[in-house]
Amino acid sequence: MTSKIIVYLILISGLTMSSDELHAFAKTPSRLPSALVDQLIHDIHSNDKGFRLSKHDIEVIYKNLKFKLRDINGDGVLEFFLWIDHPDWCGAGGNCDYWIYQKQSNKYVLLLNDKQLNAKRTRSHGYCDLISETPMGVLGQNQYRFYTTLYKWDGKKYLETSSGLEIKMIKMKK
Repeated sequence: MTSKIIVYLILISGLTMSSDELHAFAKTPSRLPSALVDQLIHDIHSNDKGFRLSKHDIEVIYKNLKFKLRDINGDGVLEFFLWIDHPDWCGAGGNCDYWIYQKQSNKYVLLLNDKQLNAKRTRSHGYCDLISETPMGVLGQNQYRFYTTLYKWDGKKYLETSSGLEIKMIKMKK
């Protein structure tokens, strides 16, 4: 019954989704699995710079961890785009670190970690290309500078393929 309601809402709102996207949307969790949060904390601890989370950091993560879901490889299973929406974790302009996880068997595997990650429509080896867009400042009215990094799936992992400064025109909503 829930799937029928979702289909109806999508139809009346004028949105279009493929059957795979609709199926994945119907299975969307309303909260993060605790095993995924545990994996994120473990992965942050396992960095090569010696950074370790304090008790306060862990509390901030639990209270401010946000997510969006996207099926980036077309298998009908949504990947998790995680970020910690808190000033201690995001720089000026919302430069939040993102972690993208994929469920594989009974565990969550980190696919990529970078700033402001978004999936593009283009694909490499069946996976969406990913772009990191870090705001670098305002150049003029509606003109912003971003440092962008493009990642493409090589069949086993995401690799950086290009990076550099990019200028975008963005109209601010009133």
